[in-house]
Amino acid sequence: MKDYDLLVASELLRDFSSDELAALAPLLEVANHPAGHVFAEEGDRGREAFLILSGEVVVTQRRDGNVDRLGTLGPGQLFGLVSLIDGGRRSATCTATSEVRAATIRQTAFDIMRNSGVPASRRFQLAVARQLAKDVRRLNDVLLTLSLEASEAEIRSALGR
Repeated sequence: MKDYDLLVASELLRDFSSDELAALAPLLEVANHPAGHVFAEEGDRGREAFLILSGEVVVTQRRDGNVDRLGTLGPGQLFGLVSLIDGGRRSATCTATSEVRAATIRQTAFDIMRNSGVPASRRFQLAVARQLAKDVRRLNDVLLTLSLEASEAEIRSALGR
């Protein structure tokens, strides 16, 4: 499958027209990464986000001397976005569990998309907002489940507070 087909198939970009994808494509760096490749290291400054085109990435976080597995990401999922937006440190480590083909969105390309008035830019901003909303809803579900099953002390511990 060609990279264009993989981009079109991704949930993030599925509503983009051919012209909008053509405008976005030069801002993405598509490459293969071997199993074990670390895309993002917990604590590092984020200067790029990644859209998985094929393969899987495991998300882990260090806590109390242990490494906790938070989940697995697959094709069509975008990660590394929050650090790219706020310039903060990565909250987790993201490592390829298999060969991964990914589109990298670097800070400079993200800034171009954010500051440009072209239709592809506006659609990309909406796609990013949808991704963030989806992530917030998922976290809200986790928090609700925790609150129903755990004491306040356990919730604070789970949140790292």
